[in-house]
Amino acid sequence: MKSPLKATFQLSLATLFTMAMGLISAKVLALVLGPSGLGVLGLLQAVVGFLSVVAGLGISTALVRKGASQHQAIGLIERSGLYLTAMWNLFLFLAWIFLGPHLLSRFGIHVGRFWQILLGLSFGFQSFANLQLAGLKLRRQVGAIARASAISAVMVPLAMVVMVAYGHRNGVVPAITASAAMAFLIPWWVRRRLRPSPDSASAPEIRSEMRSLLWAGLPLMISALVGASTKTAIPLMVQDQLGRAGVGFYMVGLTLSSTYLGFLSGTMSQEYFPRLSALKGKPRELVAAINRQQQVTLWIALPIVATVEIFAKWLVPLVWTARFGPAVPMIRWMVMADLLRFSSWSLSFVILSEYGGSLYLGTELLGGAATLTLSFFGLSFLGLRGLGMALNLKYALYLGWVWLICRKRLGFVWTRSNGWALVLGQLLMFILLLVPINSSPFAAWVEIPLDGALILLSAHKLWRQWRASESKPTRAESSQAL
Repeated sequence: MKSPLKATFQLSLATLFTMAMGLISAKVLALVLGPSGLGVLGLLQAVVGFLSVVAGLGISTALVRKGASQHQAIGLIERSGLYLTAMWNLFLFLAWIFLGPHLLSRFGIHVGRFWQILLGLSFGFQSFANLQLAGLKLRRQVGAIARASAISAVMVPLAMVVMVAYGHRNGVVPAITASAAMAFLIPWWVRRRLRPSPDSASAPEIRSEMRSLLWAGLPLMISALVGASTKTAIPLMVQDQLGRAGVGFYMVGLTLSSTYLGFLSGTMSQEYFPRLSALKGKPRELVAAINRQQQVTLWIALPIVATVEIFAKWLVPLVWTARFGPAVPMIRWMVMADLLRFSSWSLSFVILSEYGGSLYLGTELLGGAATLTLSFFGLSFLGLRGLGMALNLKYALYLGWVWLICRKRLGFVWTRSNGWALVLGQLLMFILLLVPINSSPFAAWVEIPLDGALILLSAHKLWRQWRASESKPTRAESSQAL
């Protein structure tokens, strides 16, 4: 089994393409669409993202959980998941044809019947894309996942850019559909090349497994819907108070965050979650796995977050345009929350893999309620900057909640190095945040050298862990707990 650092490194190399292409596509979209047009794109993506969660039925996550403990039945589980997803998506597509216009009108968007059909195909493509990736995760095909990610990194944003560049605002809907189709076709093609061994299953076995997957996936879908609902509701709140240009500014913050740290979230879902599922019922091993993942995540994320915090005032006009300058104060607050975000995710994945739907649903409901409440008040009183502040408060509350669950159920404690890295990292981000945006002399003489030192320290820590992973494991890190 690969160490967390080696798996992260392998998957991160693939996503360098994602980062580069994401920045290039962001530039093109900003130039062609402007803040208001980017706001329309963000609203439509929020709708498609929400419906993709409904279309997925939680089956892709249920596949990984079940397959981790039932290796002999992987073929049966995959086939049952495919049939169940196909039947549900057909029903959902027909419902969308009748109900879609009413939902889109709530967002102030009116499209013709043909564009509506394209949007319906988009969330279907996305649900099947997740199913294909789940099949790769089931077999722990890290190399295949990295290959699919690298190809998708080029083709998915390229499809969107071509459609928008050709059709401008009329190309927004086709761009969403084309990128979703690419997101499905590429992992499907990679899986076909692997040529998994054939399997046989009777119709009663498939029906029984479909029922099992349905009941296992429904709580997971409801949990995911909580997060998807907040991602849909916040752009609506921004549009109501700041207009579509405000949604465009908000989308800049989301895009930047998902671009520069997307490889860490991808590694967690593609490698970390299957590894946790294989350790189900082994609390000591789970605690050690959490701390190892936390160490890798913190020392990779810390210098990247600090770099974005320092250079945000130059990154935004460079990657987008100067018209998106109002997003900079919000972005600086948003990136400060990323250390808390990934620390909480390393624990919430354990809750999902070890305890399943009901407890995970409770954590997601708490997180969703905190996000909506804090975002509403932050936006109402402080505008876009308030959204960034709300994100910090939300993840502080969420981290405390998931830590308490893991503490009581697993006896989890952070290692001293992880605890201090998180505390000092947050303190450093807050200090950098206090520096005025236009204080260029301070940035030149203090911020930039500090960022360079942080990069060197992070490289040293990661190199030591890489060397340690190649030697024989010694006593578990959890014995050094706080």
